[in-house]
This record gives sequence, structure tokens and C-alpha cells, in this order.
Amino acid sequence: MNTPDGEVLLYSAGPGEGANLRCWNAKTGEPVWRAGDFFSSYECNGIASLVQRGSRVVVATATDSGVFRWEAANGRRLDTSIDAPNMHFWGICGGVSRRGQAMLVAAGHDGMVYRLDPADGRLFGAPLKGHEGSVMSVAFGALPDGTHLIASGDDTGTVMFWEADSGSAVNTPVIVGGDAVRNLAFCHVGQRAAIAAVDIEGQIHCRDILTSEPLGPVIQVDAVVTSLATPQTWGQIITACDDEVLRQWDLASGELVDDSLVGISASSAPLGDGMSVLAVGTLAGDILVKSR
Repeated sequence: MNTPDGEVLLYSAGPGEGANLRCWNAKTGEPVWRAGDFFSSYECNGIASLVQRGSRVVVATATDSGVFRWEAANGRRLDTSIDAPNMHFWGICGGVSRRGQAMLVAAGHDGMVYRLDPADGRLFGAPLKGHEGSVMSVAFGALPDGTHLIASGDDTGTVMFWEADSGSAVNTPVIVGGDAVRNLAFCHVGQRAAIAAVDIEGQIHCRDILTSEPLGPVIQVDAVVTSLATPQTWGQIITACDDEVLRQWDLASGELVDDSLVGISASSAPLGDGMSVLAVGTLAGDILVKSR
């Protein structure tokens, strides 16, 4: 997260129960805070951070028992967003809508997509319905015309798109197959806005958001893909896998571009100066940061 005061902060949490949410200064590598033992009884399935109303930054986590929010500056837990013992969320992301509204988006095991106000944790309208299976992944992005979209993938291999402000379903759902969509990322191939979707078999499907047309071959990754990151180079995607190899792919050709980095998780974010930062987590518990 690139904060308004120029700090670059990273947030990390390991999978499963017992993981601890931590905040790090990306420039110095020094720890900023740790969220105690909160996750000793929760399974953390994702992290999202957003600048909300001026310089305030909110961090949110998706768990097997709800969505929880934290004050990014000091790790203070905020009022619960969705706290329900039987409410399992598989993922979370954040973004800003066309109207300038910051929002968190959570993937519900119940097959619905939840839009939350990061300031107070309240829902923006009713949950979004349309999936026939559990929602496994969500992503936030925009079309060239300025329309801001939410993408959601479910365990039937279907990706749906929603207009962020209204919550209306837009375009035709993308069917990538019968396997669960584990990871999603907005990207570009040439001048076309695209969605990259990874199914449970490790196949990367790249489709045109407006037409659902394939924009390249299906790419088979010979490992379990744990996360996706978008590099600064258009038309490419980075996969982090359980074999601790980061692979950078050309989506149009399906060719492997680079596999020199080591890590089991990866995320990328713009720095606001034409550069971006790539954060990579390793099995040893290290976090590597690269400016690109």
C-alpha cells in the first residue's frame, strides 16, 4: 500500500489458523505492527488495503468466520464488518469506484459477492447474486471507458462482472471450464481489457472482458497457483505457486518469459510515479520487495 504520506507498507498473513497479520515498512524492511494472536482461531483467506477518506488506511481480512478490518497505521482492530460463525469468505479485494467510493469486495462461500464500506464496514446495498456455486475469488478493475468493474469467479468455472457502484451484472459471464476459479486479475492484451482466470487445475485462461473471446492459448502451469500479480508490462501475468517458483507469462503467446524469482505468493501495486512494486513471500517467511 502506497500511503498518502509517501510510506510504502506491506501486509502479510500466512494461510490457515495461527497466521498473524503483520505490517512492514517496505523501504526499510522493519516491522510496524503485529495483530497479536487474533488468527489463532480463524483461517485467513486474503488481505486487502485501501486509503479511505484522506490519509486513513484500512486493512481488511477475509476469514472462515467473517470479514475483519484493522487500522493500518497501528494495527488496532476496528468494529467487525461481517462476523458470523457460519459465514466463510474465500477472498477479498479493494478498489475505488467511478464515483470515487472506496470499497472492499468479499467472495462468499454462499455464492454471493459482498461490497463493504471500508470506513464503517457496512454493506453497499444487497449482496450480489447470480453465481450457481461458491464464489472463490474476486478482483477490482476498470475498462478503458472508465467503467469500474468487480470480477468474481466461482467453483463451477464461471466468472461474472458487476458494475462497482450499482452492483448490476454487466457483459456476458465468462465460462472457463468446469473447475473452480481460484485466482483472478484484470490485465491488458494489446489495447484490449482482459481478465486472467486460473482454475484449480493450474490453467490460465485470458478472455476479453467485453466479448469473452480468448486472447491467447490456455496456459498450463505445472504447479498449484497460489496467487496472481500484474507486472508493469502489458500483456503479461505473474503466477506464484506452491513449488516456490514465480513464473511470468506472455498471455497472447502463452510463452514463459521469466522464472528466476523464488516465492510462494506475490502481489503488485502501483507507486503512483509510473513504477510499481512487486512483493513476494517465501516459505521461509521472508518478504522480498522489487520496484519495477
